[in-house]
Amino acid sequence: MTISEATLKKAIADGLLTADLADRLRAVESADMTPDDPEQLRFISGFNDFLVVIGIISFTAATGFLVGMVSPWAGGLMFALATWGVAEYFTRKRRMALASIVSALLFAFGSYLTALIALGAESLDERNVFGQSNTFLALGVSAISLIPYYARFRTPIVPAMFLGAIFLTGDTFFDKNPSDLGKIYTHYLAPIFGIIILVYATRLDYLNSDRRSIQSDIAFWLHLLAATLIVHPIMLWSSFEYGSVVNDEVKRALAYDNQAKIRLAITPIMIFTALLVNRRAILVSILIYIYVSIAKLTDIDTVHFGDSVGAYISILVVGSLILILSVGWHPIRQILLKIVPFRLRRLLPRGDARSYG
Repeated sequence: MTISEATLKKAIADGLLTADLADRLRAVESADMTPDDPEQLRFISGFNDFLVVIGIISFTAATGFLVGMVSPWAGGLMFALATWGVAEYFTRKRRMALASIVSALLFAFGSYLTALIALGAESLDERNVFGQSNTFLALGVSAISLIPYYARFRTPIVPAMFLGAIFLTGDTFFDKNPSDLGKIYTHYLAPIFGIIILVYATRLDYLNSDRRSIQSDIAFWLHLLAATLIVHPIMLWSSFEYGSVVNDEVKRALAYDNQAKIRLAITPIMIFTALLVNRRAILVSILIYIYVSIAKLTDIDTVHFGDSVGAYISILVVGSLILILSVGWHPIRQILLKIVPFRLRRLLPRGDARSYG
């Protein structure tokens, strides 16, 4: 635990500490060559957090189901209201991070279900809950419902959820359009949207260099959303038409191989971006896609083509990169910043942030 400057001054004033000893303490702290992780997560304070989350899910789901037996629409509404109710205690009063995140997600889903049923959804089984004709309207309602929720509880994940719901609203709307609008929206507008969010999140980090404010917590979730919106279209660009190679094993193997190589090629770009803005969270989305791509490589017909040595080499390279970054994040970033133009460097978050993500 770091002793604040105010505490040191008060200790000197009360005679508990001399000015010379205070200066020595400051020197010891500043000489610490191991910077604190700027993305420490405070999601969990103890095992009780897991019990609370299990209780929240059980209580809200059972409440919504029981009321839904009488009226499906009322059941969805009761599910959302029950989630709001538990958030009044666990979010607003107890400030339990994990419970707050789960409550926000459940509330958004409850609002979505309520709107979907009210709009005349024919069924809500697991295959159709996101495939109804009015899905985009229900997503829009869910996004709007998050505005008063955030105004009440200030849960940091909610702004990212709101923007994500807005994007999905447009995506589901254009996806049902017979023209190429859906492809344009997903392939070209998504990365633009993601870059805008990335710039804004980086700006929040710049303005909160110690990363101890709610704006920094909001930035953490926005970085996750931005990375997904930027990376996902690239994954789509590298996709191929499976029907064109389904009957040709050699072409199918080559298509999978080329697709995986393209996706792996963007890894250095995302690592470079993550280092610049000092956010490891950006790497989460790309790593998920990387391992999916590697899985595609190993999925090639081993009976005819043998084990995919390249896939395992890729796993080795990615694993090595992760370990190197986890150990040497700060010195690597300092080296990188030295070669970055000054005009760009002055817009980036400081490298000595001591807080959580």
